[in-house]
Amino acid sequence: MSLVFVTGHTQYAAQAFKLDAIDYLVKPVTEESVRKAMSKIKRARALSLINTGEAEVIIIKNSYEIYFIRQNDIIFIERSQRKSIFHTIKGKYYTNEALNAIAKRLGGKFFRCHKSFIINTEMVEKCIPIAERIYEIVFYDYKYRVTTNRKKLEELYNMRKGNNPN
Repeated sequence: MSLVFVTGHTQYAAQAFKLDAIDYLVKPVTEESVRKAMSKIKRARALSLINTGEAEVIIIKNSYEIYFIRQNDIIFIERSQRKSIFHTIKGKYYTNEALNAIAKRLGGKFFRCHKSFIINTEMVEKCIPIAERIYEIVFYDYKYRVTTNRKKLEELYNMRKGNNPN
């Protein structure tokens, strides 16, 4: 819930913000101040969705740009050389944000299969054994692959089995 106070009393502003008000508008209210308050509400709602992992879009930034990436477009996320790399159907995007922080913002179809990888389970085509207890995860129409161990593979299998009606 977003709370905006509209009042003629300036002395209660501090108390309003203690109640987590988005804005405090003092009468007479201008159209511009209402527009700014609405913008703050929209921004707060978007951040709330992102922080709970419910948003269809995840926002990442690097030193120069901010990207709005659709979660359905993410194939996997890799941690390499102190950077997180989003492998998507549209290309790669880099950020300094740690995988743990990213994982908290993603939806339920994502799985941490390795300390360096988070995968979109809906993009997995198959898993191939490559060594004793080591498996390679192959994605639909994507040349890069990630590795996982037997325990994580079983977790992935059980997770997908629970989401598969067949």
